[in-house]
Amino acid sequence: MTDGVWIDGTDAIVEGEWVWMGTNQQINNLTYTHWTKGQPNDYGNVGEDCLVLLHSRHYEWNDNTCNRDCPNGFVRHDDSCYKIFANIKATWVEALMYCRLFGAHLAVIENDREQNYIEGLIRSSPGGSAFVWLGASDALVEGEWQWVETGQDIIPGQTYTKWYPGEPNSLGKQGEDCLDIHRNEKFQWNDSNCGLMYNFLCERPRMSYLATVETEREQNFLEGLLLKEVNNTVTTDIVWIGGTDAVIDGEWKWVETGQDIIPGKVFTKWYPGEPSVMDKTHQEDCLNLFRKESFMWNDSNCSKMSNFICERSRRYLLFFNALYLYLLR
Repeated sequence: MTDGVWIDGTDAIVEGEWVWMGTNQQINNLTYTHWTKGQPNDYGNVGEDCLVLLHSRHYEWNDNTCNRDCPNGFVRHDDSCYKIFANIKATWVEALMYCRLFGAHLAVIENDREQNYIEGLIRSSPGGSAFVWLGASDALVEGEWQWVETGQDIIPGQTYTKWYPGEPNSLGKQGEDCLDIHRNEKFQWNDSNCGLMYNFLCERPRMSYLATVETEREQNFLEGLLLKEVNNTVTTDIVWIGGTDAVIDGEWKWVETGQDIIPGKVFTKWYPGEPSVMDKTHQEDCLNLFRKESFMWNDSNCSKMSNFICERSRRYLLFFNALYLYLLR
């Protein structure tokens, strides 16, 4: 994207509902807008979820693919980054290994939204093979299909599927143990011989961010994760998570989602009397879990050296003895 400048609007959270990430203010006909004609259009159904000013259109607005938190060449959709290799053909195993070179795996499709996005992505990459490898197989137990990356069973009627009528059929003596998507049959699913040479689609999680805690279930999970490490590898009294009021004092937000943290309206678990301000010089603008108080929430000076928890596509990583650099000011 060379024809514009990124600004802070997105509809990545709810498709078609544009908001300013910094304020969570809606962008609609009741607020100021400067869309170029025909925008936003989510062009190609490939997830144009981020807002850009176009040089060539006198800085009118356009929606574009975000590529945020994704490696070069990958495009972002929801919690994943995708790349279709339309100029390379490989067997299913070769494709799997090639994706691994990028820290990725063959794509997993678990709902209609992901299917629609991937259809658009393949459609926007003309040419190539009629079939594109995905990340499922029944090679371990014939007829029992699984997504290799997650181990999730693929069961018609219980999980999302989009098989072409009559598939999977394990046609031929060598069998058909690997999943592909059929470009010429409305992108429905097909089983093929794993040794055939097809294009393929890689998927990888977005890069990590400090953990967001939006439900009691997430809070309980993180508490359990930390309790396992107390007196072992957790070495500080507090553990950083991803909330801050550094932009506007007293207005707490989750940095990753832009969601306001408002007691009584969303989930919170503040320690009694928190959040507080120590003094005007050393404001406590960053959120943490307070180990000595049952991991309730506390605000602290952002430059304090503490352990922290990162989150990536529903996975959590706990880091120890690390310095959180205060870069928000």
